[in-house]
Amino acid sequence: MTVTDDDSGSTVHLTVGQHLRVRLSSGTWDPPVSSADGVVVRRTTSGGYPSGQAVDATFDAVGHGSADVTAQSDAACFHTEPRCMMASRQWQVHVIVS
Repeated sequence: MTVTDDDSGSTVHLTVGQHLRVRLSSGTWDPPVSSADGVVVRRTTSGGYPSGQAVDATFDAVGHGSADVTAQSDAACFHTEPRCMMASRQWQVHVIVS
């Protein structure tokens, strides 16, 4: 199953052994992470900040339960002094593994 920018806020259902692919179009996202590696674990990632390339990450459903896969926006000005006042964005998909 593949999720994209437009799927933020949604819930996806997987079974143990299935894969989740995260494709975020902007290179301003940090690589996505799982809130529960015992349920959904990230296997690969490419792109994202600071590369400027689209995010492409894969996760494996490894155990029963639920996890959130999240990414946060990032920008060079967040790492300077003074820090820019640009709002940070959050992307999230809730994953239920059965």
